Amino acid sequence: MLLLKNIKNTSLFLVILAIVWVVFRFFLDFDGLYGQDSYEYLRYTKALNLYFRTGTFPGDYFWPLYYPIAGAVLSFVLKPAIALQMVSFISYLIVILYSFKIIKLIYPQNQNARIFCMLFLGYLLICFG
Repeated sequence: MLLLKNIKNTSLFLVILAIVWVVFRFFLDFDGLYGQDSYEYLRYTKALNLYFRTGTFPGDYFWPLYYPIAGAVLSFVLKPAIALQMVSFISYLIVILYSFKIIKLIYPQNQNARIFCMLFLGYLLICFG
């Protein structure tokens, strides 16, 4: 019965997170980009996508390349800004998954790992999403 209650709470938490995301994204018209770096990542993602399609050299780039490369690959099926947000979201999920596994490895008897990971996911999405 306790497991069922935790599943309901986790589901409710995820639904609330999705509603908050929809409000910020669509009703408040927040494009998800904040600061100079995010706009530069978006610019280079578009340049890489153009390079993949036409062979046009994307130019020099100072920052790490894996984030815009992943965004450029995803931007074949999504808009570039949404593709970069999906890369970030997938990386958040990977962090949560491995955090959960580490907690279960170190504290196998603790039943609060799922709650901690859901709260941590909410924190990541609110602060950095």
